[in-house]
This record gives sequence, C-alpha cells and structure tokens, in this order.
Amino acid sequence: MNIKGVYISCYKYDIDFAKICIGSIRYWYPEIPIFLIKDTGQGEFNTKPLEKTWDVRVFPTSRKRFGWGFGKWEPLFIEGEGSFLVLDADTVLAGPVIDIAEKTDADFLVDEEVQPYARLNEIYYKVERLGEVDERFVYPGYTFNEGQWFGTHGLLKRSDFDPILDWSEEPQKPKFPEIILQGAQGHLNFTLQLKEQLGEISMARKRIMVWPENGNADFISLSSISRKNGDYPYIIHWAGFGFSNYADLPRHDIIRFYRDVYYSRFDTLTRYQDEAMRRYRVAEKSFKKKLRGLKAAIKSRI
Repeated sequence: MNIKGVYISCYKYDIDFAKICIGSIRYWYPEIPIFLIKDTGQGEFNTKPLEKTWDVRVFPTSRKRFGWGFGKWEPLFIEGEGSFLVLDADTVLAGPVIDIAEKTDADFLVDEEVQPYARLNEIYYKVERLGEVDERFVYPGYTFNEGQWFGTHGLLKRSDFDPILDWSEEPQKPKFPEIILQGAQGHLNFTLQLKEQLGEISMARKRIMVWPENGNADFISLSSISRKNGDYPYIIHWAGFGFSNYADLPRHDIIRFYRDVYYSRFDTLTRYQDEAMRRYRVAEKSFKKKLRGLKAAIKSRI
C-alpha cells in the first residue's frame, strides 16, 4: 500500500480529541497530509487555528451530514491511485503504524479481531439474516472495528453501497436497519467482506488497534513513545468510553503526552481557551441528551 494521507472523521463534540489525534500523527509522520472530514450534523465548529498551525486541511465534500461513522467512507470515492488511513477522532498513534500498511500488499488493511458470535449480533449484523440482504454473502468468520482502517482510492463507488443504503437524503438511511447494525461499522464490514468474496477487492488483517479497556494497553511504555523508539505500531482507540475529563480514561498519560505535543505550537492562553470550550461542549452535549430523553418520555405518554 502507498499511503497518501490520513483522514480524521470528527464532529462538534469530538473535535478536541481530534486535536490530540493530530498531535500523535504529526509526532510520527511530520509531513504526511492530514484531512478533517467534518460532520456538521450537530452544528458548525471552527478548525481554522489547527489547520494553519498543524498544516491540516478540511476534506472537500458536497455532503456535510454523514451520520454515525459514514464520513470515513468519503476517501473511498476519490478517483486516482494511492491508499489512505482513516481514523475516528478518539484515537492516537502509539507508533509508526503506517509503516505496517506500507509493507502490506492488499487493497484494504483492517484490524484483526474475532468477536464472540453473540456480540456480532449486537454491534455488527444479524448473521442468520444476512441472506435476506444478499444471498451470496457468507460470513467469513471475522469482523473489524471501523474506527481505524486503511483503504485504497477509487476501488469502490457510492453506488456500490446502493443495495444497503438510500443516499437520496442527508444523512443516508439504512435499508436493512434491523439486520445491519451500528451505523457505518456493520455496513462497511458487510460490503467489504462481500466484495472480497466476489474477488473484487483484496483484504489483509493485522493487529493495528489496541482497545485500552481492562488493562489491554498497559504494555505500551510512554517512555518508549517519548524516545520515538517505534516499538508500538498500533492505534489506541478509546471506542465506547463515556467521559467528561481525559483523566477518566485508561492510559490518560498517553493522551496527555500527545495533547502536550499538539499545544506545543500554541500559547498558554489558547490552551486554556480550548479547555474552557471543551468543557462547555461536554455540558452542552449532556444537556441535549437529557432533553431528548425528556421529549421521548413525554411523547410516550401522549
């Protein structure tokens, strides 16, 4: 794979984590192009300072409201040669993981994981019902977390997802919401697995993600990262963690390290202003969630 750039999917309420992600990318790869895929479904948010300071560009796309995870698909639809890495905002590079992809001869590289069968039916798709979507599909015995993966430009078109998604609205609507689950995650797993079975793409699976639950990331040495030893070619992904402060998260020392990297190019006032805005967004998001719950409760009683 020839990695041409890194694309970070972000929205109003995770842009602060995306800044830390940018710090980690620039720490290991100072020159690689970085693009933000901005979802404005929850509101506009300013990224001009980070664009200028860290040489980051906003990915131009006609669609602005993507829904859960679907923004990460946009680089797929670029014509031309080359491959790319896409990331959720709540990730950091623990080491030179792009080097692993560069040594991989495949169109797509995804994390190597095997979920318990019961878990598949909760966070990916209803395995026994996938024949209702496409009778050719055979469950390949694996799935992958969609928060980080390497892909290749131009191999898939938006129309390749027409059998399972309705693109006429923004954001798009799933055609089989009771079968293919979890927003983009289930849909991407299904489509890439089917395309591989049909011989239209090639896929490789390697351990590229570390989920820091239950001490899973304790083997990563921050002192090794600080010396740039390159011992950990992984992406740490805080998927599914609810938090108000970074200190609430496992391996928050690594988060703090890359946060310091990001703010090393800003003055102290900017850092304090950003933290104040982050806390405001946390409170705003919490308030909106409670308000939605209240409205739903009132509606159910009418």
